[in-house]
Amino acid sequence: MREIKFRGKKITDNWWIYGSLEQYPKIQVTYIHQYYPDVPYHIKEEVIPDTVGQFTGLTDKNGKEVYEGDILRYPISGKTYQVVFKDGIFWGEGENGSGCAAHFFPSCEIVGNIHDNHGLIEKGGNNE
Repeated sequence: MREIKFRGKKITDNWWIYGSLEQYPKIQVTYIHQYYPDVPYHIKEEVIPDTVGQFTGLTDKNGKEVYEGDILRYPISGKTYQVVFKDGIFWGEGENGSGCAAHFFPSCEIVGNIHDNHGLIEKGGNNE
């Protein structure tokens, strides 16, 4: 069974934090709860809602966890894909409707994400 967790950028200082998600859409507030194994409590931080992404349950070729919003480079073609959750599955969305199935994520490399690296990709396009 895959681990369900999220990441988001803190409102206060734009640092990425990881944990479970708590949302209040009516008042437009989103929190991520960080849990630590040796601490009997969690830390609740408000995050920027647009930066929240879910963990796919997969890692890239370097063992780095893949989240929604990450930008992956497929080594054979050199094309870049944005990780999205669409029609009930995680998918690498590429240029002109092309795509990359999630089972290819472990052979790809994370080269950034859409929130910190705007220039790496245009709408899931090719960055060659």
